[in-house]
Amino acid sequence: MQTITTKYLPATNCRVLRVRATTESGISITLERSTGAAHSIDADHCIAAQRLKDSLGWVDAMQGGHTKDGMVFVFKDAR
Repeated sequence: MQTITTKYLPATNCRVLRVRATTESGISITLERSTGAAHSIDADHCIAAQRLKDSLGWVDAMQGGHTKDGMVFVFKDAR
């Protein structure tokens, strides 16, 4: 079973706040949070996971939950 893990990357002097989504096999994407974004950081985790899922062509529904470092998303069985 594949999972997607997301992690918050804080802003630095050179970069804005980001969220990285990574599969167990190491494929990842990083999304920047635009200044003044109207949605929550939790929504950013969900958006990053969804974009990675879409880019890989995965179609099953995801269920996410919080970890100490971010979120983890598992795929619901489509039976």
